[in-house]
Amino acid sequence: MLLAVRRPGGAFQFKPGADTALEPGLTLIVMADAEGRSRLEQRLEGRWRLTR
Repeated sequence: MLLAVRRPGGAFQFKPGADTALEPGLTLIVMADAEGRSRLEQRLEGRWRLTR
Protein backbone atom coordinates (compact mmCIF):
# COMPACT_ATOMS: atom_id res chain seq x y z
CA MET A 1 0.00 0.00 0.00
CA LEU A 2 1.40 3.38 -1.01
CA LEU A 3 0.93 5.65 1.99
CA ALA A 4 2.68 8.79 0.78
CA VAL A 5 5.34 10.25 -1.49
CA ARG A 6 7.96 12.78 -0.49
CA ARG A 7 9.02 15.21 -3.17
CA PRO A 8 12.66 16.32 -3.57
CA GLY A 9 11.91 19.64 -1.83
CA GLY A 10 10.63 17.75 1.22
CA ALA A 11 6.88 18.20 0.71
CA PHE A 12 4.75 15.13 1.45
CA GLN A 13 1.70 14.02 -0.48
CA PHE A 14 -0.36 11.65 1.65
CA LYS A 15 -2.69 9.08 0.08
CA PRO A 16 -1.52 9.75 -3.48
CA GLY A 17 -3.99 8.77 -6.16
CA ALA A 18 -3.47 6.15 -8.84
CA ASP A 19 -2.74 8.97 -11.29
CA THR A 20 0.35 10.11 -9.31
CA ALA A 21 3.32 9.83 -11.66
CA LEU A 22 6.55 8.34 -10.38
CA GLU A 23 9.41 10.75 -11.00
CA PRO A 24 13.12 10.65 -10.23
CA GLY A 25 13.78 11.99 -6.75
CA LEU A 26 10.48 10.87 -5.22
CA THR A 27 10.60 8.84 -2.04
CA LEU A 28 7.84 6.26 -1.77
CA ILE A 29 6.49 5.51 1.70
CA VAL A 30 4.89 2.08 1.52
CA MET A 31 3.46 -0.54 3.85
CA ALA A 32 3.81 -4.15 2.75
CA ASP A 33 4.62 -7.58 4.03
CA ALA A 34 7.91 -9.19 2.97
CA GLU A 35 6.39 -10.75 -0.15
CA GLY A 36 4.75 -7.49 -1.24
CA ARG A 37 7.97 -5.57 -0.72
CA SER A 38 9.88 -8.11 -2.79
CA ARG A 39 7.34 -7.84 -5.63
CA LEU A 40 7.53 -4.05 -5.57
CA GLU A 41 11.33 -4.08 -5.61
CA GLN A 42 11.34 -6.51 -8.55
CA ARG A 43 9.01 -4.23 -10.53
CA LEU A 44 11.15 -1.15 -9.88
CA GLU A 45 14.60 -2.75 -10.12
CA GLY A 46 16.67 -1.48 -13.01
CA ARG A 47 14.32 1.44 -13.65
CA TRP A 48 14.74 3.28 -10.35
CA ARG A 49 17.42 3.58 -7.68
CA LEU A 50 16.19 1.71 -4.64
CA THR A 51 17.15 2.73 -1.11
CA ARG A 52 16.26 0.23 1.56
